[in-house]
Amino acid sequence: MGASAAVPTAPRAAAVHEDLAGSSPVAVDLLWVGSYDGMEKGLVERAGIAFAGISTGQLRVANPVKVARNVGRMSAGVRQSLAIVERFRPDVCFVTGGYVCGPVVVACAMRKVPVLIYLPDMSPGYAIRWLSKLATRVAVSFPEAAGWFGGLAPAGKAVVTGYPVRSELVAAAQDRRQARQRLAAELSLDLTEPDGTALPLLLVWGGSSGARVINQATWASLPELLPAAQVLHVVGTRDWPLYEAWQAGHPLPDALQRRYHPVAYLHEAMPLALAAAD
Repeated sequence: MGASAAVPTAPRAAAVHEDLAGSSPVAVDLLWVGSYDGMEKGLVERAGIAFAGISTGQLRVANPVKVARNVGRMSAGVRQSLAIVERFRPDVCFVTGGYVCGPVVVACAMRKVPVLIYLPDMSPGYAIRWLSKLATRVAVSFPEAAGWFGGLAPAGKAVVTGYPVRSELVAAAQDRRQARQRLAAELSLDLTEPDGTALPLLLVWGGSSGARVINQATWASLPELLPAAQVLHVVGTRDWPLYEAWQAGHPLPDALQRRYHPVAYLHEAMPLALAAAD
């Protein structure tokens, strides 16, 4: 059973699932637990993984009304997670981050299900620091991160595993020129100048739901960026209406507009975009 609320963790969990499916001597039955109202459901199901939704909410917010409401949601999420654990009967819970993990980890700890947390960053956030107290092991990408969890196992809880990468990303990265051609074909992009030359490709991505500060900085910088590069901008589904409003009031010259390629989200094309970007 896996749990995540932060959509950028979906590729990491999918990479782990892919590796388990290819290397495990027994069939791996995976259930992904996420928030009812998050966008991860569609992403997970596209990867062929079963999904179960629970109620959840952030507790570290300034608005006391939201805190009270989210406490109720988290309590409901624990009850829902307990029901999922009873029904699915997992052998292990794999957590990749996000506040939805709280109810799932609590439920698994109550039912004595081993919990493995994966931390991709150098230092954990508040939720991971707290949940690690209930975890059996914490997988980290960097040895320096082990200190947050009492050091390396068996003295502490940390195990250095590195960063999981999907096989299609590794394959796409073998040939940047081919990745650029495939990306252009798949997204119907014109990444070649009228004279046949190819400018560098800048990929801007602030996460699956979008990062507003990055988006706004990118839009403000387009007059300086586009004379020198093609820009593939993954705006995110949340900020796509904001982009449409910005575009209406900030028309670009045709010569620059053809170099700017905004998209709400990239699914299967993301490995190609990462491989093609300069």
